[in-house]
Amino acid sequence: MKITSFRKIVLSLSAVVFVSSAAFSQEAEEAKSQKKNTFIWKFYEQTAGAYYFKSDYVSGGDHFAPITGLFNSFELKTTFNAECKIPAPLGKHFLLKDSNVRIKTAFELCPVTVRPLVSVSFTPLPFFVFSTGASIGTGWSALGFKGLCKLDENGISYGENGKISKNSIEYENLMPFGNYYYDFWFSGLFQFDTGAIFPGDWNHAVMQASYTVSYVGVTGVDDGKIWLWQLVGNNCNGWRYTANFVLGYQMPLPLSMIAVNTDVYALFNSDDYGIYSSSYNGDFTNVTISPMLKFDFSKKDSLFVLFEFKKRRSFEEEHSESKEEIFLTYSGAEWFFNRIAFSWTHIF
Repeated sequence: MKITSFRKIVLSLSAVVFVSSAAFSQEAEEAKSQKKNTFIWKFYEQTAGAYYFKSDYVSGGDHFAPITGLFNSFELKTTFNAECKIPAPLGKHFLLKDSNVRIKTAFELCPVTVRPLVSVSFTPLPFFVFSTGASIGTGWSALGFKGLCKLDENGISYGENGKISKNSIEYENLMPFGNYYYDFWFSGLFQFDTGAIFPGDWNHAVMQASYTVSYVGVTGVDDGKIWLWQLVGNNCNGWRYTANFVLGYQMPLPLSMIAVNTDVYALFNSDDYGIYSSSYNGDFTNVTISPMLKFDFSKKDSLFVLFEFKKRRSFEEEHSESKEEIFLTYSGAEWFFNRIAFSWTHIF
């Protein structure tokens, strides 16, 4: 769900890639410099940010929610990344000689959470990548900002009309380093560049499709209960999937790529939301569609700019905060313009 209480400025140090499609053109460059049986280390820094417009919730059915304010919030995040590429050729054929394994480790730090991450990927063919990874983290609250919490069901109260008092809906803090957020995931990716078949600077139509299955949970919180991680509530333990699709065109210009990025993600099982499943529609399919531009200023510096449209749940009842939604009645989908985002990458 969208964070509404805090997006002024978020600073974090991590190794999470902002846009998964950022590596389209990097494989060819690495292959040129790769030495057989030599580990290749890569270190790079990313600064990512986003500007959010205000779009009030609209009740009832499927609809589009217009922009109702020019400013809602702002995000900023700096990341430092380290990656080791290990050549693992499966043969001398041109499709097999550049097979490799990549190992990534990361340490993510933001004002209210801390989380180490690790992932391993295997590229048997230039157009297939198989990955797995995991992370574990903990959080705390500071200055009113919540990192790791669970819904305080005992504090919920009802008014004279029998409806839940929205002021009584609160998340209670879980113990830092006593409770943990964790996830693990498996992913398969297909990527293709028409320039591999029709060489030429202007022949690069790029395509990428990936599918990720993950399990996400919080220790000390029973299945079917609601928790919050990094300021985002209305979560529950369970298996989920994410499908990502990118279609773009690369050019030998400072504006090096124009593309459309689409993400589709949801829980497999609505029952993971327990008593809230039927009214909340726990397996609702979230979708983001984002026109995207990439600028290459040098071999070491690039900039992504993204314009994101998003689909979220709509409800029969009117509401003003996302924390109320778990108690409302799902009625359809609401499309809205979510943000303008950017990611600056510098390779050391």
